[in-house]
Amino acid sequence: MRLQRSAPSELGIATVEGPGVHLAFNTTRAAWRLTAHGIELALGASTTGEVANDGPLSDESGPPHSGTSHLRIDLAERSISLSTCRFGVRPICFRLEGSAVVFSDRADAMPPDDTELDLQALYHYVYFHVIPAPRTIFAGVHRLDAAHRLLVGPEGTKVARTWSPTFETASRTSLAEQKSRFKDILARSVGNCADGGADGGAVGAFLSGGTDSSTVAGMLRQVTKQRPPTFSIGFEDESYDEIRYARIAARHFGTDHHEHYVTPDHLVEKIPLVAAYYDQPFGNSSALPAFCCAELARAHGVRKLLAGDGGSPRAPR
Repeated sequence: MRLQRSAPSELGIATVEGPGVHLAFNTTRAAWRLTAHGIELALGASTTGEVANDGPLSDESGPPHSGTSHLRIDLAERSISLSTCRFGVRPICFRLEGSAVVFSDRADAMPPDDTELDLQALYHYVYFHVIPAPRTIFAGVHRLDAAHRLLVGPEGTKVARTWSPTFETASRTSLAEQKSRFKDILARSVGNCADGGADGGAVGAFLSGGTDSSTVAGMLRQVTKQRPPTFSIGFEDESYDEIRYARIAARHFGTDHHEHYVTPDHLVEKIPLVAAYYDQPFGNSSALPAFCCAELARAHGVRKLLAGDGGSPRAPR
């Protein structure tokens, strides 16, 4: 078995070769372990390098732990598998080259120079403003959806779901108990993200003044017992500007608040930078102000921002 690690970009290739396996990958955050039948690799793991059997790699029966994606090579079964976590936090794109699987976290890191665009994916982008998995903008390059596994073996290639959410309406707990449990889960979730990482820097929050971001900012203040830095972007057009709501939330929770107004010329200037960051077309216009907000945070020494997204329809009022 040969294991290579080179430049810090997320790109790898795995091949079962005769009695052995060849795996080459470029990554800065990966945990791996040798098993009785081959090797397991977790991309995006908080622990890096070789780990013991009880390390941060999930069991084979379910999806990977949140925030990671996994590669498994089984010599006994002569198979290669790639899998994503329940929310697809760590993307996995792949391309098949005979018995080899080329994989990356970015679709644009994989296609050969002569790769054509996938016209159906282009239609999806125009219609949805995003390209849903399993397609990517590049023909022959696929993206694994959340909670899915790609298996390549002697019997061919297949993609299967590893987990499905379930909803049970029956509950013997009172509404007050459910509210308390929801708040506890929210506090633990924010607390788990309140670490500044290896550089030990401050953790801040996007703050628009809406339900989602205000809840996260307030909870960050509660779990850290400190005034968290919060950041808001304003617009000259009052119909889009939400700064006044962000100020209300910042005063209520006592955050260290920062704000910046952007102009149309400023947003146009940032379009090439934002477009270059994404690995394929992405049409959500909120990406531009979010980028500007992240720039504002970095200018104040904050390299990690928490955000609430999509919770408003479900959050209790």
